Amino acid sequence: MTLVRTILRTLWVFLILFVLFLVMTLVASIAVVGIGRIVALVSGLSAFEATLITLGAALGVLYWVMRAVQPQHVLEREPDWVDEDEDEDEDIFAVEKFTPPPSRNAPCPCGSGKKYKHCHGKVA
Repeated sequence: MTLVRTILRTLWVFLILFVLFLVMTLVASIAVVGIGRIVALVSGLSAFEATLITLGAALGVLYWVMRAVQPQHVLEREPDWVDEDEDEDEDIFAVEKFTPPPSRNAPCPCGSGKKYKHCHGKVA
């Protein structure tokens, strides 16, 4: 699938979701106003006051539902980018201590017994 097709498909999905969101918002607002008018008839409040009370109740219910339905599986899942073979104790930000090369007249660290300048310290 080409990149352009993928982008167009993604844009269509976002457009469809946006239209659904708008329709749901319209339906919810009509429901709040309708319930507010019913409350106004029953309680004797003005239509505006009853609609405000209904809106507050609807927001309270929405808040309660959103708090009750939290996606726990998203938090419990291991991220995709974590490498399972990687050693967890390994510190990726560890800095190796710089050790300067031995002096030219010191014995060579390879254990040959020669001076460093005649063994591994030769200038090429």
